[in-house]
Amino acid sequence: MRNVIEKFSSIIKRYDVIAWDSELTSYRFKAKIIFIDDSQLSIKDYVFATNERKYAYHWQDKNNNLIIRWDNARHIPVSQERNVTFYKRKN
Repeated sequence: MRNVIEKFSSIIKRYDVIAWDSELTSYRFKAKIIFIDDSQLSIKDYVFATNERKYAYHWQDKNNNLIIRWDNARHIPVSQERNVTFYKRKN
């Protein structure tokens, strides 16, 4: 992640790693990125010992309005190939 932060440092105000735990076959990563426009990207990315991965990327503006969200939650499948859900802010 550090190389991504460095690459986009001109638009990132700050970032916080909330959790980072790893073992041989699993990890848990949670972070928040604050951009120069005060929008926020919340990141949750987990890989379990079973090799199952769960992730959610939630981007909201400075007023906490959703911009877009990416996740692989199984509750709303988008296609049979991948369970990926996209939410976009309505204009």
